[in-house]
Amino acid sequence: MAFVRIIANESGRFPALARLFYESGPEATIRRLSQFLEDARAAKLLEFGDSTEAAKQFQSLVRGELPLLIVLASMILRMRSSNRKSRQG
Repeated sequence: MAFVRIIANESGRFPALARLFYESGPEATIRRLSQFLEDARAAKLLEFGDSTEAAKQFQSLVRGELPLLIVLASMILRMRSSNRKSRQG
């Protein structure tokens, strides 16, 4: 998660880096999952509309709230640390 935050923070200065990260990571995963779903549909195992949307929805179901919880936990830890430092003087 820290790596993703670094990419996000530096994306303004290095948009090509952010694009490369997205294309080789999240987008590539969605493409592979979409193809897997297409194959399942062709074999009459699944029914759905758009395979890319189905892949995104499936990925979100698998991940659940974990990315949000990681970000929030990091923020909470930083706030607690800051509060302790301010109390210590």
